[in-house]
Amino acid sequence: MPTRKRKPSPAQLLAEVKGKEPAKTYEFEDYLQVIHELVEKDYSYAKIAAFLAGKLGMEISRGQVYRAYQIWSDEQERSAEEARQAEEYLIQQAEDGPEPDVEDGPDDADKMNAFWDRAAADIRTYLKKKYAKECKDLGLPEEFVLRRALEPYEQARRDEAEAEEADRQKEAAKGETKS
Repeated sequence: MPTRKRKPSPAQLLAEVKGKEPAKTYEFEDYLQVIHELVEKDYSYAKIAAFLAGKLGMEISRGQVYRAYQIWSDEQERSAEEARQAEEYLIQQAEDGPEPDVEDGPDDADKMNAFWDRAAADIRTYLKKKYAKECKDLGLPEEFVLRRALEPYEQARRDEAEAEEADRQKEAAKGETKS
């Protein structure tokens, strides 16, 4: 009479799972944007796997492409949602505290920069609290999520500063031509 294998307790199974290494990452992760373009053009996962295998010279299965693409898609959606939430949070913070008036003086620009630095710090704190577990589970550094969420705001800030500097240079050039 065969003996039945004893089921592990939930605690034993959880301890075993916690001790396991994270899931294997794929060697073709740098090509996920390519996979996305092919998916958008209605290529099957099998055809995408065959295409990548031929181009990269490695064995790639349809399931690997599917899984990597699903993880990537979820991350893209999560990043978009984080950016939206961060924008809402930033708007709320701006509404809660008055934005300093900016005149054409260095003190006012410093006040504005300090205001945006505080807002960015608030967003960082919010995102760290909200997504710390997900970052750890996915093996992502917290800074990755923060960078992705704050990237549009930091770019807008750089653009604003560059535009302000360009305006100053134009005004200075006008002043020189009038002299």
